[in-house]
Order: sequence, then structure tokens, then C-alpha cells
Amino acid sequence: MAPADAHGVPPPYVWHAADFVRTWPHCHLDWSGYGWHGVVPLRPLSAEDAPRVRAHRTHARDGTRAPVLLWWVTALDGWLLLDGHDRAVAALAEGRTPPCVVLTRAPDEEDWRREAREVTEEARTRSWPLPGGVSAWEALAAAAMFQFPGD
Repeated sequence: MAPADAHGVPPPYVWHAADFVRTWPHCHLDWSGYGWHGVVPLRPLSAEDAPRVRAHRTHARDGTRAPVLLWWVTALDGWLLLDGHDRAVAALAEGRTPPCVVLTRAPDEEDWRREAREVTEEARTRSWPLPGGVSAWEALAAAAMFQFPGD
């Protein structure tokens, strides 16, 4: 299963499964099958009853917590949790998925301009003469008007 948004925000299941490393640095990452796509914190996580986590749990319940900062690392085949360790623990303790912001490399100017140009270009609308000319058109139009009568 590939990560959401081509390495954008991870799918919610990674936070609520074994894909979120809670036992750092004593952990095992399983890359078998389709890859891993999990989240690795950069430091040990605080306990759910730690003072900072308790403070963040109120915001998690209210929906006013700041997002955590993640970074997709290709060699890891997953995300690194750069900032917001306690906010992530608080959200999970409240049964919620932590909101995320992903640190990513911006495309080169030439690349994003080309993509923008391709997205905004419109193909020409082609048309061909109707066999039978104006009288054939009027007959088709009259039949269509019968299907959609006016007031």
C-alpha cells in the first residue's frame, strides 16, 4: 500500500498500528511485502500521563492542537517525526489522529512552471459539418426540444 499523496500526509492507519514506533530506539521495522510507510520519532516518546502530554490532551479534545512536523525519508520508506512528539502522543491518547504538516522539497522552478502550463492549456474543440446541413440541424434541434419542452 503506497503512502497517501505521494509522500504527503500519512494515512491515518500508521498512527494506530505497529507502523508508529512507540518503543524508540528499541524497535524493529518490517519492510517485507509492500514496504513499511510508518512513522519514527527522533526521540523517545513521553508517557501519556506526562505533564506536557496532559496539557496537550486538552487541545487534542478541543481540536485546537498544532500539527506535528513529519519528513518523508526514502531510504527509511517512512516518515520521521521531527517535531510534535508530545502532541502526537496526546492526540493518540484521546483516540485521534495527529494533524500533520510534511516537510518536503519544492520542485525546481522549471518543473513547476511546466506542470502549471500543462494543467492550464486547453485542447481545441473540434467540430465537423453535419451531413444534411441546416435542415438536418433543425430536425435534430426540433426533436431535442420535444424532449425538453419550454414553459
